[in-house]
Amino acid sequence: MTATIQNEKVIVSISDKGAELQSVRLKEDNIEYLWQGDSTYW
Repeated sequence: MTATIQNEKVIVSISDKGAELQSVRLKEDNIEYLWQGDSTYW
């Protein structure tokens, strides 16, 4: 399961297993700032 917390600027998703960050996004641009392992670059 994933918990999501947010404030007026940021949305953060966190895994309940080990409190691993899954997602960090700014609300204003909705760009994912946490690396997602894109196979094009990996």
